[in-house]
Amino acid sequence: MRLRVWRAGLWAAFACILVLFPCPAQPQAAESDPYESALSKADHLMKRGEFVEALSAAQEAIKANEQRFEGYHSAALALYYQESVDPAGRYAQAALARAPEDQRAMVEQLLETIGKKRIYWERVRAGDQAMTKGYVTKAAAEYTEAWRAMPARAEVGLKAARLWEQIQEFTEGAKILRAVAKRAKEPTVVRDAQRLLAAWKGPLDKLGWEKWREGYELYGRWDEADRYQFHHGQDPSGEESVDLARRAVSALTLAFDALQNPGYAASAAAILAREKKDNEAVTLLERGAREAGLKAEEILKEPRLRRLADNEKFLAFLETSYGAAAAATAAAIHREFMDLSGKWDLSAGPFPFGPVRVVQQGSDVTMTVERNNNTNYPAAKAGSMQFEGARRGQRLTGFLTLYGEGGDCAKETARVKAELVLSDDGLEMVSAPPRYYLHSKGQGPGHSCEVKAEDNAYYYWTREPGK
Repeated sequence: MRLRVWRAGLWAAFACILVLFPCPAQPQAAESDPYESALSKADHLMKRGEFVEALSAAQEAIKANEQRFEGYHSAALALYYQESVDPAGRYAQAALARAPEDQRAMVEQLLETIGKKRIYWERVRAGDQAMTKGYVTKAAAEYTEAWRAMPARAEVGLKAARLWEQIQEFTEGAKILRAVAKRAKEPTVVRDAQRLLAAWKGPLDKLGWEKWREGYELYGRWDEADRYQFHHGQDPSGEESVDLARRAVSALTLAFDALQNPGYAASAAAILAREKKDNEAVTLLERGAREAGLKAEEILKEPRLRRLADNEKFLAFLETSYGAAAAATAAAIHREFMDLSGKWDLSAGPFPFGPVRVVQQGSDVTMTVERNNNTNYPAAKAGSMQFEGARRGQRLTGFLTLYGEGGDCAKETARVKAELVLSDDGLEMVSAPPRYYLHSKGQGPGHSCEVKAEDNAYYYWTREPGK
């Protein structure tokens, strides 16, 4: 029969699928049992690649016992190998309706694979039709979707890549070629993919650097606008900010597609995370890890990405890509984000407010200076500042108490309203002006002290891990 003879490459694919979807284990029965005998025959024929005969044997098993699921499952497999996806799907559905609970996952996986092959053929036919009409862009897109449904069909991927080349869409073609070069089993296919990638290096480099410059210019503008809105309690979803974010993500993603620099993927994902597009951010991080070797530490050191630490998809990605230790680190980051308690170092700013010890109990927060490392303010000793307030989300509001530690104002205090925010940089003071100190008015008995405020100074604290 026509289907008895199969190319060696296709048989290797069939053998692989037989491993993924083995025929269900048959219960021990007498050789004279017609149902078990027909199932055994179908299994034997499929292993030999005789799928038409295997289908006939599976149908014999169904006739012998219509209530058992194994015959329908074998028939679905035999039809799948013959590229008859619609009949295969019907038999698989019948198998699922009869399968016991412990076998349903296997049948569901077969249904999913049949569905992918259905998409494959639908897209291939659509691509063929587009080509006959001269619609190169549509044909390239259809063949690309066909290849994504069944990446093992590398020849369709190469066909799509060559069409992308015709219309100068090198990044779309490069995505396919890199994957084919990594996964394809046939050496000739791998060489074809590598050869095309080498030929495209010039245009990919040119596009990549252009989009890198554009992306980081837009990133800088978006970052500045985002910080301003955040510190002033404004809605960050304004039209201009959203447009900057969208354009920056687009440019950085194209730069990543062209040059495969993992940092570009991380930067674009950080914007997506800040814009609350968590799933899109994780998808881009998955690409960065899979295609360009993006490291877990590069992800977890980025403040905006650290905020994904409570996202289940993000945690699953970390564990799958980097192991349980990375997921555990992310969980610890999330706990720290929820509880500010610990030691925070002054990372920027001239006034000696640090390091500080923060204690959070529920929504109540206190901060106290532990020591003074600023030689310009030797009088500001431990305990010279204390903040008491309440946390609401990422904002802390309350009062800052400053204690005079020297001169004529040794026992005077100043109590002023203060607001802090937990931003991407750390714990920032945003009340204005934040740089307060006590100043003596006059000399000797009867003097008074007043609070002086200098110009605003930007400064923030960052937490020491594990302290």
